[in-house]
Amino acid sequence: MIPGFLQKQNTRRGMLRNCAGFAGSAPLAQVFRASLLNAGVPALCQQATPPTDSLGAMRAQMGTVPIHSQPLAENLTLLSGPGGKCCGVERARRQNRS
Repeated sequence: MIPGFLQKQNTRRGMLRNCAGFAGSAPLAQVFRASLLNAGVPALCQQATPPTDSLGAMRAQMGTVPIHSQPLAENLTLLSGPGGKCCGVERARRQNRS
């Protein structure tokens, strides 16, 4: 059940005609945006809420959760937190010879 417009082969002329129609309707949509929105979908005409800083809120929420460490082996530790998981290898430090 494929719609008829998908079965028909498009020509370059037809595609250019469709593109011109879309390009011509974009400025009209900008000019008549409010009136078209009010007429078409009255439920969408509510007061706009101010944009929230979602990235800052997410960072603040992730900052409150502590990072947990879980030893996997003698020198291998799993660090897990809200940003994901990471493994760390511990090794002995060498003394500098001077």
